[in-house]
Amino acid sequence: MSKSIHDTFQKSIHKTLGIYKWVLILSIALYFISGIYSVKSSEMAILQRFGKMIDDKIQPGIHYALPWPIDSVKHIPMRKVRRLVIDDFTQKKNAYSITGDNHLINLKCVIQYTVTDPSAYIFKSDQPEIILKELTAQALIHALARMTIDEALTRGKTQIASFVREHLQDNLVKTQTGLFISFVELSSIEPPPYVKRYFSDVVESQMDKQKLIHEAESYRNKTLPDAKADAAKILEDAHGYHRTSILKAKADTKGFNKILSSVNHNKKATKITLYRETIEHIVKKVKNFHLVQLRSDNKPAARIRLNKKGNRNIDPWQKN
Repeated sequence: MSKSIHDTFQKSIHKTLGIYKWVLILSIALYFISGIYSVKSSEMAILQRFGKMIDDKIQPGIHYALPWPIDSVKHIPMRKVRRLVIDDFTQKKNAYSITGDNHLINLKCVIQYTVTDPSAYIFKSDQPEIILKELTAQALIHALARMTIDEALTRGKTQIASFVREHLQDNLVKTQTGLFISFVELSSIEPPPYVKRYFSDVVESQMDKQKLIHEAESYRNKTLPDAKADAAKILEDAHGYHRTSILKAKADTKGFNKILSSVNHNKKATKITLYRETIEHIVKKVKNFHLVQLRSDNKPAARIRLNKKGNRNIDPWQKN
């Protein structure tokens, strides 16, 4: 009886040990299989072994690492655009900055950035987002100190954003944060509430001024070509008249010289011609005139009276 119980106990022990063995083998297999991991197309991964960096540029795909606690993998989203809003320069909300002409101004700046260097982002900087915020606030203060309140409220937004982006990126490279600034926008920039209305009036007047200037320039650009065309036409007409007048004067001179030459050769005929032309010129101005023909036989002379209408009367005329 005791022998059968002993045999049964041994069989139970062997069976239990067999189950534990397979459980252990399966656990070890699962442990090593757990080292398989994948990296998404929008990510890069960093592999560490006992805290030491082994590979900081693991590309997207399926990879293997020794299970924890030997290896550890950190996934870094590379294509994810992160957003940071800067609306305070101190620990107090809605704190104001000072412009170059000592005016208070409140602004809200939006920064969009991505991670370009995973190793620097993880190991070379402590809290890179806080560093980014502080550097952005410094760049904004520096940019506002370079311009007046009027410039900041009107045409200075683009200049401020460009200055902040350029200087911020340089400082991020120096501090080795592994971040890249993709976009900087000043979503709002305004004076304190108690003077906002007066500044708004100033801004509107400046905008009206710029509008009038643009309208004047547009009118000038529209009318100037027409005026230039008219001036060119007048000059061309003047040159044409000048050439025509010179040619006419030369022709008149040539004709006069020809007449002068004929006068010098036949002065008597010239006198008769001039006399006839003078009489014709005078006769055209006379309303009525008489033609008298004297007779040699002492008989009454015949008188013909003509007027402009062409009527003709013949009257006898007796000399006294």
